[in-house]
Amino acid sequence: MTLLLTTGVDERYFWLLFPLFTSVARHSPGAVVRVCDFGMNAAQTAFLREKGVLLEMPAYLADAPHPWYRKAALADYVAGFDWDGVVWLDSDMVALGDLNGMLSAMAEAMRLAGQDIAVCIDAAVPTIQSQQDISPAEVYSKLIEGVDRGKPYYNSGLFLCRSRDYLRRWADLCRTMPIEPLFEQSAFNVVATLGGFAVRPLDALVWNMCGPDLADLKVDADGGIAGRHGPIAVLHATSWRAGDVIEETLSIPLGRDSLARVFIKQVRNPAIKDLQNRLLVEGLTADLALLQKHGLVERNRPTRLDQAPAALQALFAEGGQHVLHGALDQAADCFAAVLAEIPNEARTLANMGFVRDRQGRSKEALALFQAAIAADPEFVEIHGSLAILAANLGERALALRVCQDAIRRWPQDGRFAALERQIKG
Repeated sequence: MTLLLTTGVDERYFWLLFPLFTSVARHSPGAVVRVCDFGMNAAQTAFLREKGVLLEMPAYLADAPHPWYRKAALADYVAGFDWDGVVWLDSDMVALGDLNGMLSAMAEAMRLAGQDIAVCIDAAVPTIQSQQDISPAEVYSKLIEGVDRGKPYYNSGLFLCRSRDYLRRWADLCRTMPIEPLFEQSAFNVVATLGGFAVRPLDALVWNMCGPDLADLKVDADGGIAGRHGPIAVLHATSWRAGDVIEETLSIPLGRDSLARVFIKQVRNPAIKDLQNRLLVEGLTADLALLQKHGLVERNRPTRLDQAPAALQALFAEGGQHVLHGALDQAADCFAAVLAEIPNEARTLANMGFVRDRQGRSKEALALFQAAIAADPEFVEIHGSLAILAANLGERALALRVCQDAIRRWPQDGRFAALERQIKG
């Protein structure tokens, strides 16, 4: 049984791959998650190409106005492979069990039962009618005229497909759809409901655990995660309720001399957030050499901290781990202890600034970022952080001065010109 495990990301979502990669490798050694290019930058695609997991973007999708058109074109991304089943996993998912083993067994059971697609009924909108009540979409509504509105509405965040014809028809239909609420998923549902395919419904509490239920998950003594209804195979960092999932950009120290700036989606539940962060750091560390080769992580310039005693360096690293796990008070204590021994150490001032900002003490964070730049004017990364924070605090003149200084120092770095334009509006 040959299964292809697939996902897809654009430039912003690239970093979500690492918890997914790590979790799948941990539970299914040797399994490969292949990544559809939904609009990554050249360095990201080069990294994944060398890693051997890139699914190149078909040329006709280069100008697609939305990444969902690319997702629905999965048939074209996997056209060169011989497969018995294709598994799709949204990139913000984490495996909590042996996906390769469980899904291979499922695919064989589907073959014997004559089933074409296995997918979860959407936990938030389980019927066509409930989906239309919450997210009405004109074209989708016309496509399902006359259909029993009590039929299931499926969530395309995870599925196992055995039918090439199903994937082809999904792609062809989605290409005709305008951008409207959930258009890619609704096209998926039209094919599932009207296409004559046999659907195997999956339990969303096992295969697509998301939404408000994320807040109730517990970690057992062996490190396993279970919900109120039992074991979970796949956790999905998404929710229709505000506050269950946080989107943010973090700076993560790696090794002695590297820093990754990553966009992540974190579950607010501390136990799950801790798991996500551990998987992220493990994945980044495992691929650090390749990330460095392709310029996807920044090399820290030598600072006074590099000449400090090992105990102080360890304290700085401990502070970084506390930040990842959301223990901001403990992180602040670590950075304060370092600064007591090495006043005006730029990296530590910057990290303390990030902590104060996340604690809601943004004015203090602003002063700390300014102090970090005063201590090390060539600290390129903190210029952007200072400009963004100043703009968010309404200090537009300061934000623009910081951008202009950065443009003079690093004219080849287009980030600051783009940021300046954004602040000017």
